[in-house]
Amino acid sequence: MPTHIIWPEAATGFAVARSAGALEQIALLTARGQSLITGSDRVLRDAKGFTAYNSLYLFRPGNASPLIYDKFHLVPFGEYLPFAHVLNYFGISQLTVGSGF
Repeated sequence: MPTHIIWPEAATGFAVARSAGALEQIALLTARGQSLITGSDRVLRDAKGFTAYNSLYLFRPGNASPLIYDKFHLVPFGEYLPFAHVLNYFGISQLTVGSGF
């Protein structure tokens, strides 16, 4: 049986930490002694509204709280639209699915 399971960056397709069902299933997996490493969106609510991150999660055996690393160098045109104010003027608001981070 493997001790570490690695899922790709966007394997979940949703903010995994905000899904009670997903967290329950991950807890069952890690209860058997396995660690899960995956990438997922992370969404935080603050005074300004919502802030989204592209994050790496490490779910460890016997630990309910994952370790989280937020990506700090985003991919232009994939995770954010550079010069958005200029491109918006020409009617370009996004080039990928979602609004970016």
